[in-house]
Amino acid sequence: MDKTPTAIAKEYLASLRRSAAGEAEPTEYLKFWSEDIEYTLPGLWPMAGVFDMDGYREVVGPQMKTNVEGDRGGDPGAGLYGYEFIEEGNKVCVLARSRGRDSRGMPYTNTFCLWMEFNEDGKLVRYLDEADFSSSWQAFYGVHLE
Repeated sequence: MDKTPTAIAKEYLASLRRSAAGEAEPTEYLKFWSEDIEYTLPGLWPMAGVFDMDGYREVVGPQMKTNVEGDRGGDPGAGLYGYEFIEEGNKVCVLARSRGRDSRGMPYTNTFCLWMEFNEDGKLVRYLDEADFSSSWQAFYGVHLE
């Protein structure tokens, strides 16, 4: 790897924000993923699962694009931002916060723990995307949880 996992993770998050804001191709951030990635969204909500690249593109990607993850209205500061990076070898754990609006225009905020493992080419091979997905469920699907 030419860059540290932390440097790559920061570039990846910036790419996610550009994609979400419409400043780049909607899937620009996928250039950071290896073709044999294992992407995990834990929980008991509709988007939960372990996905390869094709599974992500079929199941998760369309939901992310049409529901939330940044503010397409250009709200300053919207997106997913890392505030702490814990690196060891080819892995980094990113503590992050997000802010944006969902498909209904409602404010959406969440905190994340992103665990990323990179191959020797600096591509993501394992990626755990952990958050309070009850909040995401409400924002993505308009579900009222009690």
